[in-house]
Amino acid sequence: MSVEEISRLGGRAVYGEERIDWRTDMIARTEAAGAMSQGSWDQAQAEGDLFRSKTWLSFDAKETRDTHRAFNETTVDINDPFITLNGDVLMYPLDPGADAGEVINCRCVLAYSDEPV
Repeated sequence: MSVEEISRLGGRAVYGEERIDWRTDMIARTEAAGAMSQGSWDQAQAEGDLFRSKTWLSFDAKETRDTHRAFNETTVDINDPFITLNGDVLMYPLDPGADAGEVINCRCVLAYSDEPV
């Protein structure tokens, strides 16, 4: 048996196949969305003074965190953070500096604008 097969079988025995698949999907979704969010933030910053504000947009879904739902359509200065009801600081959705509870499975996005707050 290969190392991969042993690892897969061991994981299946300990966690169950469905749990591994669900966890893998969650991690992949979060990492991909985080990369896109980070990329759009980096690009907005690279544009210099073009963007002056940012607006948080959350999905209207039962899975959406209360802290993110509270941000929906909130606009702040481009350099200001969003601060959750719990005191977590996020510059953008899926900010890697934030608590994992604010990042994992987040589907929120930012809209950037040249209008001041």
